Amino acid sequence: MSADLQVIGIALGCSAVAAMLGVPALRVLRSRPLWASAVVLCVVPVLAIAAGVAGTARAMFLSDHDLRVVLIVVVVSAVVATAAGAPRPAGRRGHRLAAPGGGHPR
Repeated sequence: MSADLQVIGIALGCSAVAAMLGVPALRVLRSRPLWASAVVLCVVPVLAIAAGVAGTARAMFLSDHDLRVVLIVVVVSAVVATAAGAPRPAGRRGHRLAAPGGGHPR
């Protein structure tokens, strides 16, 4: 098997495991506010990418220092991407969607 196929397999396996963890979370949150499901939908892809990069980096012949640097960058980037993309509830009634223009839906 070529090195490229091995990298694809490792990244696919690690990413798939992370992505599949989101399915039960979405089922649990089915009856919760919409923003809670939206948070999961923002976090899971970021975790899947982070898992793919981390798994592939561990398979490379990196020094311990280089591997540590890669993992630090992945963790920091995942936190920033999640914080920037995750929705926040709007006040006490954050589970309701506002109609365009800020009025109540009809």
